[in-house]
Amino acid sequence: MATFRCSFLLLLAASACHSPRPVAPGPLPRAAYAHYLAGKVALYTDDTDGAIRELQAARAAAPEQPMVSIELAKALVKAKRLPDAQQVLAATRHDWPEHPEVALAWAQVLEKRRDAAAAGAYRRAIELSPGDEQAYLGLARVQPAREAEGTLKQLVARVPASVDGHYRLAQKTLDRGDLTGGERELRAVLEHDPDHIDARVELARTLRKQGKLAEAIAQMRSAFDRAGQPLDVAEELFWLLAEADDLQGAIDLLTLLDDDRSDPDALATIARLEIQLGRLDVASQIAKHLDGELGKLVTLAIEVGQRDLPAVERDAQGFTQYADQARSLLYEARLEAGHTAEARALAKPDEVIAVARATDDKQAALALIEPVVRAHPDNVIALNLIGYLLADTKQRLRDADVYLRRARKLSPGDPAVLDSLGWLLYQQGDTKAAAQVLAHAQRFAPLEPEILVHLAAASGRKELLDQAAAMHPSPDLSRRIDDLRKVIR
Repeated sequence: MATFRCSFLLLLAASACHSPRPVAPGPLPRAAYAHYLAGKVALYTDDTDGAIRELQAARAAAPEQPMVSIELAKALVKAKRLPDAQQVLAATRHDWPEHPEVALAWAQVLEKRRDAAAAGAYRRAIELSPGDEQAYLGLARVQPAREAEGTLKQLVARVPASVDGHYRLAQKTLDRGDLTGGERELRAVLEHDPDHIDARVELARTLRKQGKLAEAIAQMRSAFDRAGQPLDVAEELFWLLAEADDLQGAIDLLTLLDDDRSDPDALATIARLEIQLGRLDVASQIAKHLDGELGKLVTLAIEVGQRDLPAVERDAQGFTQYADQARSLLYEARLEAGHTAEARALAKPDEVIAVARATDDKQAALALIEPVVRAHPDNVIALNLIGYLLADTKQRLRDADVYLRRARKLSPGDPAVLDSLGWLLYQQGDTKAAAQVLAHAQRFAPLEPEILVHLAAASGRKELLDQAAAMHPSPDLSRRIDDLRKVIR
C-alpha cells in the first residue's frame, strides 16, 4: 500500500510538471497595476502613444501577467503597429498556450494583418473557450458567406442571448434572400435588445418586402421614436407612409420634424419632402430660416416645383457648395419645360441616365439605358426609366413589369415609380388598377402634370386634363393633352 501511494504521488508530480500554466495568475503587483490602469485610461482617451508606454512599463513589472500583454497588443493595433502587436502576442502564446483570451487576441491580430491563418486561430480560441462570442464572430468575419452562416448558427445555439450573433446571422440570411429566416433572427435581436435601432430598421424593411406594410410602419416608427427621431429613419418612415398611401401620416411626420431642434440640413430635407407633397408654402417658410446657399437651394427647388423656368435659370447661378445640386435642379426644370437639348447640355459625359432622360428618341434612350440596368440592377432611376420607356412604346411589357416592380420594391412610395407602373397597367389594358395606382402617385406628387394626364387617360376624367394644362406642361405634354381631349367624352 505504501509503495502504491508513493508511486501515485510521483505520478501526480510528473503530471504537474507537464500541465499547462494556470490561466488565472495572481493579482497584479501594485507598481504594475498603476501602469496598467494608466495605460487603459490613455487607450480610452485615444492617447495610443501614452497607452503603449504605460502598458510596456506594466509588462516589464509583471511579465507573468498575460492580460497586460493582451492590452499592450490592443494598443499597438490601435496605433497601426501590427507587426509589434504580433510579436508581443507570439511571446505571450509561448508562455500561455492554452489561455483563451491570448488565443483570441492572436486571432484578431492575424485578421487585421489579413493573414490566412486567422481562421485557424479563431477556431483554436473557440476550442479553448466554447462560449466565447467574440471568437465565433471573428471566425465568421474571415469565412466565406456560407461557412460564416454556419458559424453564426453555432454561436446562437451556444449563446442564445448573443445580440451580435443573431444580427449578423440575420444579415447573412437576408443576403441570400431568405426573408423569413432574416425576420426570425432580427426578432431575436430585438428580444434581447429592444433598442437595437439597426435591427429594428432592417426588420421594418424585411417586413415591407414580405408585404407586411402595416407592421413595417409600426417597426420603423418605433425605431424613429427610440433613436430620438433621427432624420434618416424619419425619411424611411415617410416613404413607407407614402407606400401605404397615408398622406396625412406623411404630413404629420414632416410637421413633427419641422421645429427649432432641426439643423439646417435636416430642414432642407424636410423642405424637399414638402415640395414633393406640393406644399410649397410650407417649404417657402422653411427656406426663410435657412441662411446662405442652402436657403437659396430650397428656393430654387420651389421654383422648379412651380415650373418657373426663367426664375430657375436666373437663380441657379452662383452656387459653389451646392453647385451640383443646383445644376440638377436646372436640368429638371429644363427637362420639364421640354427643353431637352438644353437639359442634355447640363449632363456630364458619365451621367448616362441624365443623357437618356433628355433624349427625344425613345429607342435611342432605351439603347442608352439598358446597359446601365444590366450593370446596376438596383439603380431605381434606371429601372424606372427603362420600365416607363418600354411601357410608353408598348414593347416588352413583361420586362417593363419586372423592372418597375423591382424599382417599387427598392423605393417604396416613390410617386415617379408609381406613375410608371400605373402607365404600364394602362397599356396592358387594366384601366381600373391603373387608375388606382396613378391616383396614389398623384396624391404624393400633385405638382406633376404628366401623372394627371396618365390618370385622366386611365379614369376618363376630363377635368384632370384642365388641371394638367394649368401647370405649364411641356409642349409635348400639351399636345398629348389636346389629343386626349378628343378621346375622353
